[in-house]
Amino acid sequence: MTDPLETDPRVQTIHETLVWTHDPNTRVTSDETMTAMEARLGSSGFMRINRSVILNLSRIKELQPLAAGEYVVILKTGVRLNMTCSLRELQTRMGHA
Repeated sequence: MTDPLETDPRVQTIHETLVWTHDPNTRVTSDETMTAMEARLGSSGFMRINRSVILNLSRIKELQPLAAGEYVVILKTGVRLNMTCSLRELQTRMGHA
């Protein structure tokens, strides 16, 4: 069976045991921890951008600088997410470094 966390284009962020898809009609739950999901999804185009968000990198529209090296990720849907991961790591994973 295909894993919806890896293949469903609506899956964008993961909060502990709840997957949030930015689709009000879709909810997917998981017993995995964030660390386990991060390890499993990392090679599939997902990256943990802060303590509670694992993001499908193909959904990023742009990054906007905030204060003192902090950034906000803006998704193609317009959703804004605070980023605490390394900018360099994110750019490398997106193929921009």
